[in-house]
Amino acid sequence: KKKAAGAVLYCQLTDVFTEPRETHGDDTNFSRFLRKNQKKKEKGRCVRKRARPKSQPVSDQSATADATRRSRAKPRTSVTALIGTGIMAERVFTDMNDALCRMTGYDRNELIGKNTRLLYPSREEYEYVGRERLAQIRLAGSGTVETRWKHKNGSFVDVILNFVPFDKTDYSRGMSFTALDVTAWKKTRNERDRLFMLSVDMFCIAGFDGYFKQLNPSWSRVLGWSTEELLSRPWIEFVHPEDRTATQGVKERLVDGKTIISFENRYLCKDGSVCWLSWDSYPVPEENLMYGVARDVTEQKLREAEYHDELHFRTAIVDSIAEGVAVYYKTHGEPESRFTIWNEKMAEITGYTLKEINSADWIATLFPEPRSQEKARIRKDGVYAGKQVVNEEWTITRKNGERRIVAVYAAALATRYPETRYLVTALDITDRKKAEEEIRREQELLARITSLSPIGIVQVDREGCIRFGNSRIEKLIGVAKESVLGKFYVDTVTLIQDEKGVVISPEERIKIEDLKEPIYGVERTLTFLGGRRLVVMLNIAPLFDRQGNYDGAVITFQDISEARRTEQELLKKEKLESLGALAGGIAHDFRNLLEGIFGSIEMAKLSVENPAEVQQYLRMALGAFDRAKHLTEQLLTFAKGGAPVRQTAYVTDLVREATEFALSGSAVEARYRADGDLWPVSIDQNQMAQVVNNLVLNARQAMEHKGTIEISLGNRGLTRQSGLPLPPGRYVEIKLKDSGPGIPPELIGKIFDPFYTTKDTGSGLGLSVSYSIIKKHDGHLTVVSPPGEGASFFIYLPATDSGEAPVHSHAAAVPLRGKGRVLVMDDEEVVLKVTADMLTSLGYAVATARGGKEAIRMYKESEAAKEPFDVLILDLTVPGDLGGVEVMAALASDYPAVTAIVASGYSDEHVLASPARFGFAASIRKPYRVKGIAAVLQTVGVRKHTQDRP
Repeated sequence: KKKAAGAVLYCQLTDVFTEPRETHGDDTNFSRFLRKNQKKKEKGRCVRKRARPKSQPVSDQSATADATRRSRAKPRTSVTALIGTGIMAERVFTDMNDALCRMTGYDRNELIGKNTRLLYPSREEYEYVGRERLAQIRLAGSGTVETRWKHKNGSFVDVILNFVPFDKTDYSRGMSFTALDVTAWKKTRNERDRLFMLSVDMFCIAGFDGYFKQLNPSWSRVLGWSTEELLSRPWIEFVHPEDRTATQGVKERLVDGKTIISFENRYLCKDGSVCWLSWDSYPVPEENLMYGVARDVTEQKLREAEYHDELHFRTAIVDSIAEGVAVYYKTHGEPESRFTIWNEKMAEITGYTLKEINSADWIATLFPEPRSQEKARIRKDGVYAGKQVVNEEWTITRKNGERRIVAVYAAALATRYPETRYLVTALDITDRKKAEEEIRREQELLARITSLSPIGIVQVDREGCIRFGNSRIEKLIGVAKESVLGKFYVDTVTLIQDEKGVVISPEERIKIEDLKEPIYGVERTLTFLGGRRLVVMLNIAPLFDRQGNYDGAVITFQDISEARRTEQELLKKEKLESLGALAGGIAHDFRNLLEGIFGSIEMAKLSVENPAEVQQYLRMALGAFDRAKHLTEQLLTFAKGGAPVRQTAYVTDLVREATEFALSGSAVEARYRADGDLWPVSIDQNQMAQVVNNLVLNARQAMEHKGTIEISLGNRGLTRQSGLPLPPGRYVEIKLKDSGPGIPPELIGKIFDPFYTTKDTGSGLGLSVSYSIIKKHDGHLTVVSPPGEGASFFIYLPATDSGEAPVHSHAAAVPLRGKGRVLVMDDEEVVLKVTADMLTSLGYAVATARGGKEAIRMYKESEAAKEPFDVLILDLTVPGDLGGVEVMAALASDYPAVTAIVASGYSDEHVLASPARFGFAASIRKPYRVKGIAAVLQTVGVRKHTQDRP
């Protein structure tokens, strides 16, 4: 039973040991045995490697078996000597051979009757072998387990155990086992694995399914892909697309079991580069595997490519370059020489082939004139003697008789040949000579033109140094042009008046140097080195080197000073004419307004016994007063450019309120749309409401008081490509689109001109004032009006990042009444009286001063009396006395807590626009209104001052 049970393993082991075990390769007979055994275990059966042919008779089978046994007699003896065998029952040794004793270091008496646990280093390994052995026996009838035993001397022995039960139905009857010592083999395998892991070559095992199965680290080192990435994708994906078809063909040959194939292909690296690999590979069809070794030959390929490129380059020199190339040799002692190389370009230049030039006296052929022949022979003898290198221009005669100018280079070559070889190159420069002559004539013409030009012309290099100037530039700068050559152009001029503050702005420099675009019509007021102050028109065109890089510029200076003076005179004349035309309309409007004011006041006096009528007439007078004030503000804004008193605000409610006010009493419908997260802007809310009011009124009149106005507000990010005259940044866009007839194309360019109107009534200031206000807010106002589609006005206001808390236009109502002591300073008695009455009616204690000196005295006296004023309202300008700024400066040094409001009737005062810069808490414009003055007093916190005062 023991012999029968071990027959299968015996046959397999004889296969192993019929060939030498001293091998370092991966695919030894032993490794094939292990892989085969593993596959058989997976299939659930164990069969012999060599199956009997189905057609062989039984007798023949027996004969074959006998022959096989005889032929394997000697190997079997070796197996018996190397393999330990034994018998165990219930995992207790009952018998074993000498090989097993030598393998473990124990003698038979020490092992028989002992549990096999004696040989296992740990209980875990002992239990694992038991479980695995029984699992395989139940599945296949026998079990093979790789483990380790502990030698009697304490060392470890790697073994492969094979178990076969005597009775498959009763394991208690015992089983035989064999033990193969694979310690040396495992050591060899570990050394192989280390070699596999450390080799600079790229080892791999790939399956016929198209995936890598195992790779050594060199793959990741060379290609940059991680091992996981290489194993997770079909390897063909890493092959260069141009090499995939050929690589697939190699794979098919390997799958067919062909012999080892050597080939090269390209693999894609992770960084995008390409790596050349040289392969040696062979297949194992029964395992569906391919074994391969690849070597990175990228550098070799590069060197080969460089070599081929060099070879091609040398060939190209001879055959393809623009110069004629010839090589001739002269053997020592022989009088004449022969050409060995005469490229196509040389044949094209001369008209002669190599055969033709060698069959004649080439000097006499190419230089038919005696003097030229003599010169050529002298040069040839000098080259022969090695004393001269020819590098000259020669005139040759071609085969067709045409004369050409040729640049010739000739010199001896140092070679390993016994005869001396000489190199000759020839370049046909006939056309170049003609072009040079043409350029010379053009340069002479250009010099004449620039010298006679009425426009100053200079050339600057990339650093801005002047390299050329024509004669006109001398008259402009007032000094000789030689005195500015080599100087920076910015050092030769001083900018007098320009909003950019530089001769060429950064934006213009970027356009010239980076965008490579010329600039036309740049107007500057400059003072030149000689002291002349001129208004000039600059045109700047960039220059570039052969690589297309900026290499300087040509700048033209055109004196337009006289033209600008003429324009100013015309503008003054036009302004006077416009003001004259305006005077009648403005006077008419003011007469009507004054009539309304005085008439209403007169009627109020007559109706003193009827309070209701008095109130009605006074309201009418105040309404006419407001219209007069509005007209005054319009005139001041346009004529003097009223500086906006800005604050950070959201414009949504402001636009809605101004629109509804302008549309009151009409049938025009307004539709609104606004972004929910509209950016805040820094604006003068009164002026901005005036702009919206003007635009809406203009649309209302264009639609004849019926139609629709669509108003949208949104955030816009503008770039240089937006096409608007605004710097890039964040803007709030306000769009007002009406449904009227639109603006004719011939008029759209005039609508923002002052005093221009197409209506029978009005001054024509509405759109002009609006344009002026938006410009002073650093914004832009424009209009688009496609024919028949109405007009769309666009307002762009820069968004603010000031950090100031934005306010809404519909702020909560300010309480009118208050408490506190107020000192009012003004030079007009009536203003003092009315203002004092207003403040008294609001609950304030009021004192008045007719000038700045009196105001200072009264403030100091109140401080000394411990009854200080809570706030001062100071008129900005007091004729013959101190104004508000002077009073504030005088008080602030001694009373830093002083609180004052600056007042003025001039809307363009910069103090009103920035009161904090001058120490004021707020500003207010005259004439005063009760609500306005109450709101300002509440803003500066008069009540707080009052409450804090002891």
